[in-house]
Amino acid sequence: PLLDKVQLYTFSTQNGHHDLLQHEITGRDFPFKNRVIEHRNFVFPFVMHAKEKLTFLLRIETDDGMIFPLSIWKPEYFTKRVQVEQFMFGIYYGIIMVMILYNLFIFISTRDRNYLIYILYISFFGMFQLAMNGLAVQYLWPETPWWGIRANPFLIGMSALFGSYFSIRFLNMPVNIPKFNRVMQFLLVMSIILAVSSFFADYSITIVAGQILPLAMIFTGIPAAIVCLR
Repeated sequence: PLLDKVQLYTFSTQNGHHDLLQHEITGRDFPFKNRVIEHRNFVFPFVMHAKEKLTFLLRIETDDGMIFPLSIWKPEYFTKRVQVEQFMFGIYYGIIMVMILYNLFIFISTRDRNYLIYILYISFFGMFQLAMNGLAVQYLWPETPWWGIRANPFLIGMSALFGSYFSIRFLNMPVNIPKFNRVMQFLLVMSIILAVSSFFADYSITIVAGQILPLAMIFTGIPAAIVCLR
């Protein structure tokens, strides 16, 4: 789901000659309705008769990671796989929704802002997961390819923003661990910069920053929590 432009050429090979049978173009640069099969991934149907030789040429362009595992499915097996995927996604995002509602209930009851910050963190993280696996493009913004691309670094920046802010407040870093607090505040500022710059900066730069920033938060937040527990 993270490929900008995917082109598939299907040729029929007979007696050394190649006749073009099919040419499909899709990817994140195009509206979701342009896909031959409405699926979060890029799926191309084809028919192959007995003793027929087909040649497939695949051209891919993307500013994201060049990752494209290929699979060939019979229609009935593909349908079963989609059903299993949807069921597993339902469980995963159902858990996220339960966490949001549970913490929202606690926030309403206690008025503790830490719960509100945590809700925002979970919400943006869940939205990022939807964008990463292609479900957001399919269900939330199918007709806005520009946002479908820009959403990834923006949602990373926002989830990192509220994640770092929650860590600072929950661990009371300014009092308990001031050195870690300075690092986490720096990461918080970088999260804001990433979220804002995702609207105009080059995607290849923002997505790399979006990969480094969460790692930096992990390597800062875990040691900070361990120090606070001592």
